[in-house]
Amino acid sequence: MRNKASFRGTIVNPKNNRLMRYESNLERDAAYILIAHPDVVHVQEQPPAIAYFDRFGVEHTHTFDFEVLMKDGSRRAIAVKPEARVKATGIEEKLRLIREQRPPGCADIIQLRTERHITRNRAANARLIIRANRSRSEENIVEVHRALRLFLAPVPIADVLAAATIPDSPGFMAVLCLIGDGHVQVLDSDRITYRSKVQLNQSTQPGKGQ
Repeated sequence: MRNKASFRGTIVNPKNNRLMRYESNLERDAAYILIAHPDVVHVQEQPPAIAYFDRFGVEHTHTFDFEVLMKDGSRRAIAVKPEARVKATGIEEKLRLIREQRPPGCADIIQLRTERHITRNRAANARLIIRANRSRSEENIVEVHRALRLFLAPVPIADVLAAATIPDSPGFMAVLCLIGDGHVQVLDSDRITYRSKVQLNQSTQPGKGQ
């Protein structure tokens, strides 16, 4: 039987329709969060291994779980580990050595992510955003953005939809698309519902891409 530590499968990245493989529930949730993040342009699972030397001068290699390209052009290499296995695997020391040595092919930023960062709420919200983008309607997105501009303070999504001229269900999907595009901010870390408070990000406008 499969367990939480080992659960292999695949998901489809809707940004490029590419199949992505994962080897645990935690990696799967991390992939969803990365795909849905508005500042992430591209996600590569299991990128080429990085060579580094331990403190005795012995060469080793390490394969990160993900490498992502950000909108600002920077690259981030991400190691995913359950919190309970961080100490036993020595992953923090490995990442410290890689950061210090900056071997060829090394990303600009090296990160360790556990369930402290890959929370169930963040993963659930990411899946919602990805599902909304699969059936996104630019017309509905523009209308919801118009309704949001009526409010000068954070407001529940339900109130935004009440001010819009489209039904609640497609309106909620449009809000999720705006969140995924980075045009709208959610003001709490709970799962996104009609009660979630949101506000418009004034530095962005819909129609400029994800």
